[in-house]
Amino acid sequence: MRTYLSGMPECKLGLNDRVLLEAQGRATKGKAIDLEDIKFHQYVA
Repeated sequence: MRTYLSGMPECKLGLNDRVLLEAQGRATKGKAIDLEDIKFHQYVA
């Protein structure tokens, strides 16, 4: 099945507070993805 989006669909991205927890010396659980040097499209608010 092919699915295409049209117009300006809303996309929500949630980021956790891993950096804050690590700065406080608290360990984080589970798998994580490190995001560095990120640039979003001009329409991302």
